[in-house]
Amino acid sequence: MSHQEETLGQTQGLLEGLYLPYRTYQVKAGRDGQPMAFLLCDTMGVEHAEYGGVNTEDIYSILKGHIQDQYTFNPISPWKPSDSQAKCQLPLSERIHCVVMVMDTNKLKILPDAMWGKLRNIQRKVDSYDVPLLVLLTQVDKACPHVEKDIRDVYRSCFIKELIYKVSDRLGISVSQVLPVKNYSHEIALDENCDILLLTAMQQMLHFADNYFDDCNDGTE
Repeated sequence: MSHQEETLGQTQGLLEGLYLPYRTYQVKAGRDGQPMAFLLCDTMGVEHAEYGGVNTEDIYSILKGHIQDQYTFNPISPWKPSDSQAKCQLPLSERIHCVVMVMDTNKLKILPDAMWGKLRNIQRKVDSYDVPLLVLLTQVDKACPHVEKDIRDVYRSCFIKELIYKVSDRLGISVSQVLPVKNYSHEIALDENCDILLLTAMQQMLHFADNYFDDCNDGTE
C-alpha cells in the first residue's frame, strides 16, 4: 500500500469531526507514473453540533473552487470572499465536478437527526449547483459478519442493502449513488476483492464528473 493510499484512508472519516485542513491530492499512475487527469479533495468532517465540523456555508466556496489547499475552516465563521472573488466565477477546470460523502457504516444506526439534517442541507446545496453527489459507505465488513467473512457478499447482504436504502431515503438521492466499500486498515498487501469495490467507486466518481462536464458543454455553463 502506498503512502498516498494510507493518507487518504486516514482522512476519509467524514463523520469523525476532525478539524483537518482542506487538502488536495494528485494521483499518479503508479509510483513513478505521470499525474492523472484529476484531483481528490478532502475537507474536514461534519458534526451534529450547530457549530461543529465544516460550516455548510463553506460548501458553496468549495464547489466554486475558491478554497485552496491547506486552508483550515472555522466552523463558526465561514470563509468570506473578497469583492473581486465574489464577482468572479472561476473556470470550470478549477471547480468541483463531483462531491463524495464518506460515511462510516457502523455509525449510521446512531446518527442523530441533527446530523442527517446537516447532510441533507449539504446535499441540497450541491444539487443547487447541479454537481453530482455520491455516498461511500465505509467499513461494510465491520457492519455485517457475512461480509466480513467474504467481501464478495457485500451486495448479497440484506443488512447492507437496508443501510443503502436508508441513506438513499434520508438524503433524497438514488440508491445507485450509495456505494459500499471496504477500508484498508491493518492489511500490508493489496486485496483484489477490496480493490474492486474501491475502483468501482472511483470509476463512478469519474463517470459522474464526465456527465457534469457534458452538461456544462451542452449550454448550462
